[in-house]
Amino acid sequence: MSLTLLASEILAAAKEIDKSLNESDKEQTQPSSNASSPTVFEKISKCSFDIVCVIGNLIFRPWRLILGESTVNHQSLLHTSSKVLGKDDERSVSYFERYNALPSELLSKCEVLINNCHRIRTLIEAPETALVNIYSNVLMILKWTEMVSLQVICHFELFKAIPPSGSATYSEISAATGLPLHLVIRFIRIAILNGIFTELVPGQVSHTPRSHWLLSRGQGLIDIINVNCYELAPAALRYPEAIEKYGVAEEPEQSPFALINSNMPIFHVFAREESRRLRFGNAMQYLTSDESYDVRHILVGHDWISDDKAGARVLDVGGGLGHVSVFLAEQTKYLNFTVQDLPNVVEDAIKNKATLIKSQVQDRISFLPLSFFTPHPVSDIFYDVVFMRWILHNWSDKHVRQIFRSLLPILRKGSRVLIIEYLLDEECIGVNATHNIGLRCDLMMGVGFGAKERTAREIRALMEDVAAECNGVWSNWSVRKPKCSTMGFLEATWQGV
Repeated sequence: MSLTLLASEILAAAKEIDKSLNESDKEQTQPSSNASSPTVFEKISKCSFDIVCVIGNLIFRPWRLILGESTVNHQSLLHTSSKVLGKDDERSVSYFERYNALPSELLSKCEVLINNCHRIRTLIEAPETALVNIYSNVLMILKWTEMVSLQVICHFELFKAIPPSGSATYSEISAATGLPLHLVIRFIRIAILNGIFTELVPGQVSHTPRSHWLLSRGQGLIDIINVNCYELAPAALRYPEAIEKYGVAEEPEQSPFALINSNMPIFHVFAREESRRLRFGNAMQYLTSDESYDVRHILVGHDWISDDKAGARVLDVGGGLGHVSVFLAEQTKYLNFTVQDLPNVVEDAIKNKATLIKSQVQDRISFLPLSFFTPHPVSDIFYDVVFMRWILHNWSDKHVRQIFRSLLPILRKGSRVLIIEYLLDEECIGVNATHNIGLRCDLMMGVGFGAKERTAREIRALMEDVAAECNGVWSNWSVRKPKCSTMGFLEATWQGV
């Protein structure tokens, strides 16, 4: 793909965003007697070389601020970029503030801008520069400097030393935090490269929307940063050693995390150290508080209406305290839910059942103290639907097969198994700046758990492996991904042996 074509696509997306926002402005404010702000096409040369230069500037500065500011001034996207990167306005973040909370209908255009800017950079940046440049948009050799900067900022709470709507000198920040002046300057100025803080006046540090999030989003955001800085990143650096020692990890104690934690798997470490467990729990709670993880997506991922019949049973594997089953029970009339988890978890759930579960659905929710690795006892109890949400990615293929084996005694012909996971793309997506979280999560699962994220095809293969062991058959395979959901839904029907 040529630079000119990519730049044209960027301009087209920018034009649509600006047009939509300008129309919104007209609805909210009185028209000004002055001429309107120059548009993309009024300020960017017709020469394709100039277009590429503008886009290049947009990339090589912290252009991602475009997506992280609060709404104040409205100016054209690429006009704003060229002005901010100009000599007169280089320190001003106000020009970026228009593009913070774009309406949902513009998000696809946003992705076009981000990904095409990323592709242009990939095309024109020299290989050596791409591999060592700290401004790289991917985790390359010197990207760790930015991570350390953020780690220090969070650890010493430098962001709290700066007034929310004012500024502070480096000396004032040093005095408030106890961190030596030269270190304050070092770490804050690295953070500024990525739009975290700004110096509108030389030597005066102010908040940007990005740094303000550290103030306003609570401990969960700090914890997710710290889990990556203190738990996962140090372990990841030992990944080559873990591979040399174990090859393909099949056990949690063979993970890089275990390698730096006395060969103890992550679950055992967190069980023994409460502070680390709480930090990890807060981080996961913050991560999944995003709407893309909302439990409501499960209503679209499976046809619960057809299942909602008297006597129908649903098994929630590894369901914890039962919040997903409670949600589903509130949306249905007849379904009976059994939440399966470890005995200590079930004990807590039963103890707090009155507060966890509304009285009108309590009689339709029960708990089963059983590890999902332990086969269900043979009985006359069968389940119409068995689902597991965010369970398999914690385990290696060996253990996932055992999870499926344990379910066989409670499946009858026509039982459906519903797997809810982050489903990786079946094919390589190529150069991409927005759809990469799955690949990063896959690496994190390998580091922390000796496990992996999977494609739907990979999960299906594991299920079919287990079925083949007993001459069983799955049918009616389907894969769904509800709109705006991070999670995908893989479903199959058990036809028996």
